[in-house]
Amino acid sequence: MPPTWLPAQYTRLWAGQSRAVEQAMADLPPCAAPLTTQLEAYLRTNRARLRYDLFRQRGLLCGSGPIEAAHRTLLQVRLKRSGQRWSNHGLDRLVRLRSALKSPQAHLLTDLFKNPTA
Repeated sequence: MPPTWLPAQYTRLWAGQSRAVEQAMADLPPCAAPLTTQLEAYLRTNRARLRYDLFRQRGLLCGSGPIEAAHRTLLQVRLKRSGQRWSNHGLDRLVRLRSALKSPQAHLLTDLFKNPTA
């Protein structure tokens, strides 16, 4: 396998050409069969999730960085303070509340609390 093979597959995936990557995998020598079979199955199963070209056109983020940053700012900072202890039930409720308060629709939640009949 030439050293340019893997970067070429990355470029294809980024362009939304997962079927071309599947074909490139099928063209590999049989010595890598167990790994390539598993990877080919993954590519087939996840074709809809590998449409990075469409996701970028829609302005969606591709990658785990934004999710990891949101997890850090939304949860870790609050949950890992000194002396914090959480039951599973309490933690679940706090995660739901913080997620609601940090969402773009947080005004719906605060409006609910302002309503005396709620």
